[in-house]
Amino acid sequence: MILGMEDFEAYAQSFVDGLMDGDVKNVVICPGSRSTPISIAFARRAGEVRQWVLYDERSAAFFALGMAKSSSSPVAVVCTSGTAAANLFPAVAEARLGRVPIIAVTADRPPESRDFGGAQTIDQVRLFGSHAKWSQDMPVASGADSSIRYARLVGARASHAAASTPQGPVQVNFSFREPLISEKPSVEGWEGRSRGGVAVVGSKSIADEGELRRVAAELSTLPRGIIVAGPGDYGGTLRDGLSTLSERMGWPILADALSNLRQDGALRSGLVRCYEPLVRSEGFRAKRPDCVVRLGGVPTSKELNSFCQGVRTVLLDDGEGWRDPDFWASTMVFGDLAHSVSCLSDALERAPAPDPTWLGTWLQADEEAQARMDALMDKMGEPFEGKLFHTLSKNLSPSSPLTVVVGSSMPVRDLDYFFPGGSKNIRLVANRGANGIDGVVSTAMGVSASEGDVLLVLGDVSFYHDMNGLLASKLYQLNATVIVVNNRGGGIFSFLAQHSLPKELFEQLFGEAHDLDFSAVRLLYGGEFSRVADWGSFDGALASSTKGKGLRVIEFVAPERERNLELHKEAFQKLSSPSTKGEVRR
Repeated sequence: MILGMEDFEAYAQSFVDGLMDGDVKNVVICPGSRSTPISIAFARRAGEVRQWVLYDERSAAFFALGMAKSSSSPVAVVCTSGTAAANLFPAVAEARLGRVPIIAVTADRPPESRDFGGAQTIDQVRLFGSHAKWSQDMPVASGADSSIRYARLVGARASHAAASTPQGPVQVNFSFREPLISEKPSVEGWEGRSRGGVAVVGSKSIADEGELRRVAAELSTLPRGIIVAGPGDYGGTLRDGLSTLSERMGWPILADALSNLRQDGALRSGLVRCYEPLVRSEGFRAKRPDCVVRLGGVPTSKELNSFCQGVRTVLLDDGEGWRDPDFWASTMVFGDLAHSVSCLSDALERAPAPDPTWLGTWLQADEEAQARMDALMDKMGEPFEGKLFHTLSKNLSPSSPLTVVVGSSMPVRDLDYFFPGGSKNIRLVANRGANGIDGVVSTAMGVSASEGDVLLVLGDVSFYHDMNGLLASKLYQLNATVIVVNNRGGGIFSFLAQHSLPKELFEQLFGEAHDLDFSAVRLLYGGEFSRVADWGSFDGALASSTKGKGLRVIEFVAPERERNLELHKEAFQKLSSPSTKGEVRR
């Protein structure tokens, strides 16, 4: 049977309408031939689904990830067949581990082309393997009513699978035979959705309340515990519940920077911001807790993870993931986090009041650590990477909400250590699923597309890795300030065991030295560029940039990598040893 174009189009249109049933409101489209039916189907729904057209599939997928991370709603990304689909893989991996809802719609050649040398044809069936929550290889379009209905339900199911807890990526692979478009393609006459929509109603799993009361009874016998809030989204109910739990247990809350609980007024009580200098100190390492209650992602701080090593650990998780890479969990509690925390608090409501000494010790030490950090950073004259984040914490006070995207490797670690807190209008995000340095620029542009202004801070190698992500800012007039911390290479390796290798071998294999003049981005992508190497210039550039529009790139010229290592070690030593005298060199 020869498939009529009206049936062919209806098949693709029904799938797109199913995505819309599942609340897809944004799609990132990469131009390509084989994906034409899906792209045109989205074009017909331009009034209901916004289309963002980007030319590099890898960048486009991270752009979609940024939008989905910002909105917590599923975002689709469409690409053609072959290596184009393979270029979505890094973002899919990040989305799975970072729990971000994206829908990879990969166009494919028909089955008879596979494994017979067909051009632009690779094996795309379940291309992303276990990295996708759900995958579906669609049959070649059929004119049967059941096929059209099936496509609608697959679209709705894909949206639901991506958005359900734990959120994550899905893949739908479409095989299309030519012709891919009619002789006179048109988007006219398709204003209304196809009939037969499906309502998708989600649900949340909750932990057994009886088991939670049992856990609470055990915790009540352990006076020296800590609550660790890892990276994640802590809404109002969960945030308030954590404060109540801290009060009733007498335990401090050690909040990762990416939890956004350090921001002004986020937590009512129990908050410890500068915990890393404390857990590095000999005095506090002798005060190891009896128990850890951890929720959210794995903490950024290796020192905190080391501090908790071997301690009885209760993990609260809102999905079915098992985020325990060090195998310390003694109890796993799966279910909605706000419900789990509330049940634990309720079970402790009539328990005897805790001894305030333990919590008081942590809060006093945290206050002293913050004062030491402020004094040390004030004396720091060199353009130290750590002071950059401390300066941002003090100087950023936007009148409207601002998302700060932070790159992997050194920037996110410096953020966690040196960013004690900030304005309630600041939200910090990072790609901490797979922790890669790739796609960070594109992710930030996706956040900007969703929210408006964005501030991105990342390293020079990470910036080089994804400079083409800046194209989105030019195409869609996005407002983004990009701070590139340039220490001329891979600064993170100076902190790792590889640094003990002979200098020439280290530089050859790990130094990642380059001689790039980043000012050239202005010629390619427009916007403004400035290069700063002192604090006065940086403060001026930041103040000017955050008030501007469009793309603004600030290259922050940090000390070379060996000096950067020395400054970090000096700061760590002074902040972890309160009794140590001396000043940081200017």
